Parts: sequence; structure tokens; C-alpha cells
Amino acid sequence: MQGRGMAVPIVLALALAAGLSGCGGSGEDAVMPNVVGKKLDVALSDVDRAGVNKDDVEVVGGGVFGVVDKSNWVVCEQLPAAGSAVTDKPRFTVDRSCADVTPAPPSSPAEPTSAASATPSDDATTAATAPVTATDQPLTVETNTDFAAVMKQQDYCSPDIASFAAKYAGTKLAFDGAIVAMAPHDGAKTRYDILVNQGDFSETVAQPGPQFQFRDVNTTYDLHYSGDVPVSIGVGAKLHVVATVDQYIANQCLLLLKPVETSFR
Repeated sequence: MQGRGMAVPIVLALALAAGLSGCGGSGEDAVMPNVVGKKLDVALSDVDRAGVNKDDVEVVGGGVFGVVDKSNWVVCEQLPAAGSAVTDKPRFTVDRSCADVTPAPPSSPAEPTSAASATPSDDATTAATAPVTATDQPLTVETNTDFAAVMKQQDYCSPDIASFAAKYAGTKLAFDGAIVAMAPHDGAKTRYDILVNQGDFSETVAQPGPQFQFRDVNTTYDLHYSGDVPVSIGVGAKLHVVATVDQYIANQCLLLLKPVETSFR
């Protein structure tokens, strides 16, 4: 199968190209506050109050489509360092969480009114995350409320998607989707990483739900085609996917699937 229609993966960084201007309202350089460990929306407000235009901050990171909801991302690194004069546009590196950073505690936390409200029961926690037994019949949004819920999720990095993947690992799913990105796997010539969203492909509108990926697959053999197969496969191809839940890659916000049957819509 030829590689027509292949597209490079969507860039994982959101960078604002505007130059820094008007940092110090009085003509002097602004002083950079300490924003490491803070949510991105809070960090941007802090630098704005310090005299740095928040629109001049370069934000690096943010998953497949960049930062969608600033409150879902944490600043793990900042340039310049806290207390330094801002002479060029600042840079924030963000992630869902930062292993070596302890976020500032929330102010005036409310005390739990009772032991029952403070801590969920062990039974409730187990029921929410316990793996289910895989069956031959694939889950669909019509037959499974958990699958329906994650397919409506607007945040493709939501912890709910990670919980779903853990609970339904090894279970078949079925949905209509489209290829939104496709690139060689680690430079290989015949193996690819294929990003699939539910619904149809759009260059301007991101579909809700997980960012599914077939990783390290040969497009001739590993997708297990049924029905009529086009000469080439690429970005925009409309698919009906039956696949097994593999694992969720949290730092990339990707839900990996293993193809079981692929047909073209």
C-alpha cells in the first residue's frame, strides 16, 4: 500500500509569535514572579499583574492539539527564573502534572463536614476502577454508558479517559472515526503511527472524546481490513473501527488501540 495522504503528527507545542512589548508599565523591566507549580491560567494572570503582557508568554507543551483549557495544565518550568528582570518574552513549559514540583496549596481549604463526605468508601473506589471482563461483543456508545461518557469528553487529556482505559483494557470497542494524523513509526518505511478521532476529519474543529492511536502498525496487514479497500490510506480517511483497548499514555494524552477489524465508510 502506498503512503499517499500521509501527514506529520500535529505539533505538540503552542507558541505565540508576538514579541514582548510594554513589559514594564513605567518603562522599567518587569520582575518575573514565581509561577512554577501553578495552573497555567493562574500563572498567566500573575505575570500580567507583574507587568508582563500574558499574550507575550510562549507556552510549550499541551498534548496533541496544544493547550485547550488552561486550567488543566500546570507550569513545570519557567524562563526567566523568579525574581529575574523580564527582558525577552517569557516561556512556560506545561504538563498535566509535574513530578518534581509541589503545587501551592489552595487558600482556606474547607473542612469536611463528616468522615463520610471527606473520603469515598473503598467499595465505591473499587467499583469505579475495577477492570471488567472482556467479551467478544464490542462496546458501543449505545450499549455502554462509560464509553458514551468518554466519547463526549471535551478534554482529551481528562483523567476520566485514563480510568476508562484501565477499566476496559483488553475490551473491544466499535465506533465510526477518521484518520487525523499519520506518520512513520520511529523512521520506519512500512510501519506507522495513526491518530484516529471519532466522527469525520476536520481541519478546524476538534472532535470530542479520546485521541485514539494505532501505534507501530503496517497499513497492509495490521489493520485487518474488511469490505472494499482503497488503493491508499491517509489523513481524512473515514473508518469504522473495531479495536481492543490497549493502554493510555498520559504524557501524550493518547489512548492506544489494537486493530481488530477496519472498514472504510
